[in-house]
Formats: sequence, structure tokens, C-alpha cells
Amino acid sequence: MKPTDTDPPPDDKADAPEGAPEATAEATTDPALIARRQLLAKMCVGLGVASGAALGVPMVGFVVGPLLKKPPSDESRWKPVLQAFYWCEPLGAKGGGDFNWRTEPDAPPPRIINVDTLAIGETVPVKFDDVSVLPWAGVTGLTAAWLRRVSATEFIAYSVNCAHLGCPVQWRPQAQLFLCPCHGGVYYADGTVAAGPPPHPLTRYPVRVRANLVEIAAQPLPIG
Repeated sequence: MKPTDTDPPPDDKADAPEGAPEATAEATTDPALIARRQLLAKMCVGLGVASGAALGVPMVGFVVGPLLKKPPSDESRWKPVLQAFYWCEPLGAKGGGDFNWRTEPDAPPPRIINVDTLAIGETVPVKFDDVSVLPWAGVTGLTAAWLRRVSATEFIAYSVNCAHLGCPVQWRPQAQLFLCPCHGGVYYADGTVAAGPPPHPLTRYPVRVRANLVEIAAQPLPIG
């Protein structure tokens, strides 16, 4: 039935459930309520900004950091080298013919390589500090190479990484060859390719003799 002009206006309060709070203009203009809402809004914005900064700053630093880092000086790149592995039988197994590259306690202690340490034609594994080493890097800051004495004062240092896919190569003194165990790459004693998939010879490090010590110029890890 449609209301007529003579019907009284509807009573909204009568339709409301019993006990329901009455909406008043005073509730929406309460200064304390408005202040709390503004404070919560500011806290949400602040937490959002802080979370974004916590995630974004490390990523920005990762991208920008290398661009701002000063390259090492030419002199600081030169590092003395240490031999820790020796081609020998294990202790207590003399005559077994099980020759391999060994370290302590089945081999002599590590030694710093000087100009008279190696015989001419001898090739040994050495390690030295990486060019980008950090104080907390520990053993991860070391780089390996194969060092060969060519003459009384000339040395060659080869990267241990195969030119194919970067696997570490092994030097076999009996055959005078570098062998890659991953894909069968073979190199001659001078680092040139003898067989297999390597596309070019082993990468070389610069080497010098200074103050009777053999030093290698560290550089970023060569791959390929």
C-alpha cells in the first residue's frame, strides 16, 4: 500500500534493533577519534615506507656498489704464491705407486715459492689472494693457478679453469699434460690445446720475480 499525504512520516528509530547505538553527528566530529585515525594512518604509511626501504636499499647497493668501488692499484694486484699440494705417495704407502696431489699430513708443509724453489720444467699448483678479497672472506678469498718454471728467471702461471666450461684441470707430470676431468679437454705443458672441446689455450696470469719471490698479478676469475 502506497503512503498518502495524510500518513505520518516513518519513524527510523522504531525500525532500528533494540540496543543499537545511535549515529550522531558528534561521533564523527569527535577530535579524539579523528586524532587516533590520523595517527593510525601515519603509522601505516611509515611502516610501508620502512618495509620498502628495507627491501630496496640492499638491491640498490648491490647494483650501484660495484660502480662506486675503486679499482685496485696496479701494485696491490701482485700477490706472492703458496704451494700446499705435492705430487707424492701417501705416507706409509711407499712403493704402492699411488701418486697423486696431496697435502698435509701426507705431504710436506706449505711453502712460499721463490725464484729457486722449483726446478726448470716443474709445474705445481699454487694459491694466492684474490684481487677483490675482503677481510672476512677466509678461504673463499683464495685463487688457484698452475705455476711452471720455464727458465732460470721465467715463470708461467695458468688458470686452473678449463677454457671449455671452467672445470678445474689437473696436471699429470708423467704425461706432461693438463687434463680436464669433466669433458676430456687436454692441454700441453705450455697451455695450448692438445685434444677435446676447449676453444683456446689455458688463460695465463701475469708473473714476475721481485725480491726473490715469485708473484702473480691477481685478476677476476677467468672463465672461457
